[in-house]
Amino acid sequence: MITGNNAVLQLGTETSYGTVAVMSDVVRFSSADFKPVYNKKDDGLLTGKLIGSGKETMSVKTGGNLSTLAKPKTTGIFLKGAFGVEKLGAQDETTKKYPHTFTLAGNGETDYLPSFTATVDKKAGIFSYNGLVIDSLNMSAAAEDYLKLDIVFVGKDEETGTLAKNLTVETAKAFKFRGGKAYIENTEVADVTSMKYEHKNNTKSAQTTSTGLYFSQPQQGTREITSEIEIVYSSATEALRGNWWKKDNTFAFRLNFADDDGNTLSLEILAAQVTACDPPAMSGTDELKQSVSVQAVAGDSEPVTAVLTNDKAEAY
Repeated sequence: MITGNNAVLQLGTETSYGTVAVMSDVVRFSSADFKPVYNKKDDGLLTGKLIGSGKETMSVKTGGNLSTLAKPKTTGIFLKGAFGVEKLGAQDETTKKYPHTFTLAGNGETDYLPSFTATVDKKAGIFSYNGLVIDSLNMSAAAEDYLKLDIVFVGKDEETGTLAKNLTVETAKAFKFRGGKAYIENTEVADVTSMKYEHKNNTKSAQTTSTGLYFSQPQQGTREITSEIEIVYSSATEALRGNWWKKDNTFAFRLNFADDDGNTLSLEILAAQVTACDPPAMSGTDELKQSVSVQAVAGDSEPVTAVLTNDKAEAY
């Protein structure tokens, strides 16, 4: 019997779109669903027989969903894929860690996000899914839990694959809610009970006479960057609602995570606006909580920046 626990997933960054990459990392996951999508159509013609005609393949593409935990090294793969641009900083003399700063790729004609190949051993077969581009990246952490990642990929094709040998699984522990904090204008928001970050690239691709059976390389559109925090209701949250929600002001919003080994993750929206901040309904005896949703808006600086600090001395 084959179970999900038998499966193995490896990832590699492609040197050119759709060309199967050399596998570089093993990713442990809670769920993974990579598969080809065949668009098959019949010709619509009357057959003069008792049944209709057969179908033919019009186009092929792939897609994938991956859920895992945010570990100090592996998270950088997905940040690079979602943001597109990375700058590696110098090693900190005290912590001996390296900062990896990720910013958004441009939207010019030749600007593209990195593409990946995922090789999945499903035990009934080993398959490679090439041309994978991150369409969305979600991060979430709730009390007494880990920081979780949910990634949606769009891709090109499925092939028979081969697992790379001698790759090791990251042994570092994942970031946790207890190591997280939220900030508005560099002031910590007290008593946060859950945090979310959602990054949509809104990729687009098309089948053309140049692509044949497949689709063009997915290209990022207008990015949608949102975040949400749930807070214990208090006079402080009412002040937040009055200062930012009612007045339509923009502000710097940041989520920080740190682990017990000195690794850190920062997600900062430099020009954010509150899009929802309704006061909680008054009912029952449970503690009241208030949700605050923010969205990145266009400004004079980078809309959003992620900084991951870890032991990795090379760029992703």
